[in-house]
Amino acid sequence: MKRATASMLWKPHPQVRALLASALLLCASDAVVLAQAAERPTVNGAAEPARQPDSDLVVLRSGELLRGEIQNQALTLRTAYGPILLPYPKIARLEMAAEPDRLDSVTTVIGDSFTGLLEDPWLLFAPRGSDSVKVRKERVLKVLGRVRPEEHRQVARGQLIRLRNGDSFTGRLLLDPLKITTPQAEQALPLAEVHSIQFTAEPQAGLRILLTNRTTLEGKLPGEDLEVELDAGPRLRIYQGSFDTVRTRQTSSGQPTAGGRPASLAPPPGPSPAGMVWIPPGTFLMGSPPEEVGRDFDEGPQTEVSLTLGFWMGVTEVTQAEYKAMMGINPSTFVEDPQRPVEKVTWREAMDYCGRLTRAAREKGLLPAGFAYRLPTEAEWEYACRAGTTSRFYYGEDPEYHKLADYAWFGENSDSTTHPVGTRKPNAWGLHDLHGNVLEWCLDSATSTLPGGKVTDWRAPNEGSLRIARGGSWLYGAKACRSANRDTYGELTRCSDVGFRVVLAPE
Repeated sequence: MKRATASMLWKPHPQVRALLASALLLCASDAVVLAQAAERPTVNGAAEPARQPDSDLVVLRSGELLRGEIQNQALTLRTAYGPILLPYPKIARLEMAAEPDRLDSVTTVIGDSFTGLLEDPWLLFAPRGSDSVKVRKERVLKVLGRVRPEEHRQVARGQLIRLRNGDSFTGRLLLDPLKITTPQAEQALPLAEVHSIQFTAEPQAGLRILLTNRTTLEGKLPGEDLEVELDAGPRLRIYQGSFDTVRTRQTSSGQPTAGGRPASLAPPPGPSPAGMVWIPPGTFLMGSPPEEVGRDFDEGPQTEVSLTLGFWMGVTEVTQAEYKAMMGINPSTFVEDPQRPVEKVTWREAMDYCGRLTRAAREKGLLPAGFAYRLPTEAEWEYACRAGTTSRFYYGEDPEYHKLADYAWFGENSDSTTHPVGTRKPNAWGLHDLHGNVLEWCLDSATSTLPGGKVTDWRAPNEGSLRIARGGSWLYGAKACRSANRDTYGELTRCSDVGFRVVLAPE
């Protein structure tokens, strides 16, 4: 079990070792089975609101939250590789730089992530029930675009392209076939035969191409620039030295799968459950490649997993307030704020929570037919965490962990405690705390490896009493926060850095 190797993940300063030792003793086995929670209470002012289906949200630097409609038809972001004109309906999130030397960031509804400087001097905003006004961009902290039904119908995806500055997006290289020069000869490779391309820092040093038959080639591409057409619309010309990786394997949803069931892209009719976001079905690469920095043996072999059914997932981990509201008890160690995640909950207690939550919601007529609350499968958890990415973290590779503190509470920045949920940056699908705060129970039994190959709706066989927990925690170091990290605990284990979040999924 990885728990026994926690000291390998983070070497604390001698002055805090005693504190950590006592914290580790907070893990225990207990057969007490408790009850569970109902509707999500309002998150405190430090947390970010969830995207809404009926309005855009503008958060001002003053802390004021505006609800209404952004009326700009498009926004222009000047990036390091040129200006990008993005239609506003394709923007899920806009975050303005907190400091003059930082960059603004945009996340699209299909998971693209760009950094740069917003060129538009103001937002044209119409508050509810009022005429439109101009809001200077300097007053704006962030914008959360409304959730649009058409988001889940934008299913065709091109290559996944990641740049060295951390930007990532899907689209297609306008270079098919790839004309490369190898030490042996010049070759023209159809993109259909290419799995991925790894670029070096300078194009003169060459690139490494992994083919779909798992063989590799090393060579060079002609010229200095590559032209890319984004799925989000714009066409860009980007310097080769700016590229990190291109994965050419395409995925799509909404088509019949190997299991014979069509994927349901859009959520069932009716209002979305409070505090949850819809995760559309799709295909992703689960686990980590052998060359990933910080990789553990149980994160492979990489497996292509198709999820044929969409589901709702909690925007954050279940809070102490939610847990106590249903159960009348709070088992957590760190109780200074009820909006902190609940911890010291066993896997069985988390399962019981989901069952009680389902029954309570059904009694109120709040559940779509055939849906129930439960823990996510391990595949669902990683798919939702990655949100279309293949990098170490959902925001990029970050080999030196320079950006992780913006997205996670973990050993190096947690001050040896949990923190209120939703106070670190979310992923492209609006989910918080997947990289830290507390580890999260999954439905699956523990396995020493992933299945490999191509699988559909994978869940580990229900064997034994060991269960999987995912995500980093306040106790673990940076490498344990990676999207592919796996941990194993007993069903009755009770730890001060293990909690859970729920999904609402087809039974």
